[in-house]
Parts: sequence; structure tokens; C-alpha cells
Amino acid sequence: MTSHYPLPRANQECWTKWYNSTVGHGALKNKTILWAAQELPCRFKSEQVKDIIGPHHVFILKLNDKFSYGVIDETETMYRLPKKYYTACFPGIQYSQVPTNNRCKVKLSGRRTIELPYIPESFLEQKRTKTSRKRRRTDVKPSDIEDIDFSVTTPEWTVLGEKKEPVVNKDDIFHLIRSVIAYSDKNENFDLKNEFENITVEQIQNSDELREKMKTVISFIYYYCRGELGFFQERPPISISDLQSWLSALNS
Repeated sequence: MTSHYPLPRANQECWTKWYNSTVGHGALKNKTILWAAQELPCRFKSEQVKDIIGPHHVFILKLNDKFSYGVIDETETMYRLPKKYYTACFPGIQYSQVPTNNRCKVKLSGRRTIELPYIPESFLEQKRTKTSRKRRRTDVKPSDIEDIDFSVTTPEWTVLGEKKEPVVNKDDIFHLIRSVIAYSDKNENFDLKNEFENITVEQIQNSDELREKMKTVISFIYYYCRGELGFFQERPPISISDLQSWLSALNS
């Protein structure tokens, strides 16, 4: 029922306006709205959308037994809901919460109940894959896990612009990284959080916190693994006169 459904019920005005109407054009043309929502208070392609969009803006449509998700902007134009907004529109949902077959019966009125997807199928598959990755190795013995010494001093990354030699041994850092990743892969109770999951470049640009995280990532790559990624630092060419001197010395 709606009390357990992840999308909130729209107000009566929106419901009366949009429920059971058919989209006339665009990517969702000929699809019928089965779940009405609120229109966005801005244009869909504006920079504001990423900070505004949420569960109350999600429309569910259907055509030939196939469900689709959309949003309507202030111009009353219907757009397909991009996957990058799934986390914002279906926040906090765990894979274990999704009902069988990803279907939920929702009561629209005293006499009418419809069956709708709990979350988009592609979003469900994403969660299923992530859960499977965590659980793929459950038979690991403690003796199989490489010991990780977390008591070592945490390296202090050099901020961009200050060209200093790394103060921590590169081999030690990569040994720690490999060990943490291996341990996370083998143990379902420990998982590495993706700090940039579903985050756009524009969001990083507009967030002090995200910019600091990105600066740390770039700084680490710059000082510790640029060579592994193919970003070799260019060096000034040796002068012709020096090369000639070397050749003369080598041939003497």
C-alpha cells in the first residue's frame, strides 16, 4: 500500500491534472501516466534540477506492460527520468527492502488498487550487482586474509601547487591499498564507500566538501600513481650542444 511505497502521493490538484493522461510527444510519447507527481518548479535542463529533484517529482508511465519513469518541468513538458537522479528520487532503499518481483500493490482510492514497480528495474539491477559483489566470497578464513596494520601514521597528502617529494614510501601505500581492497572484496560486512557515486562534475564544482575530496584524489594521483595511469611528467629536452658534447665524449 502507499504507506510502504517509496514515492509519495501527489496532491489532489496534480493527481486530477495528470493521472491517466497520455504523453503526446517526446521520448515517452504514447505512454500513459499511472502515478502522478508534482511538476518541477524550473526547466528540466536548468542547473537547478540537481538540487531540487526528489521522490515527489517522479511520474510512472506504462505502455504495453512496460513501465517508464519521467518528470514534468515548469513548461509542462515530460522528460524521461535520467539514471543519475535515481539515488535522489529513491533515497535510502536497500536491496533487501525490494519486494518479490519488484512489484507493489498501491491503493489509489477506496475501490482502485494498481500494481507498480517498487523501483526502476535498472536501479534494482545496480543494487543486486552491488550486493552480489559484497557476498561473492563468504567462505574466507581469517588465515587467508592479509594482516593490515592500521596503527601506522596516516600520510599527509601534499596539496596541489606545493611540489614536494612524498614523505611516505610508495610501496607501503600501495600495499595498504591493495590489502584494503582485497579485504573488502572478501568480506560482506566491510565495504568501501563510493564517495562520488551518482555525483556530477557540476556538483563537485559547486560543493566545498566535494572539491576537497577531489583535490585529495588528484593530489594522490599526481604524487603517487601518475606513472601507472600514463601521466608521465614532461621534462625539458636536452640541448643540442650538450648532446653533441656527450657524443664527442662517448666517441673519444
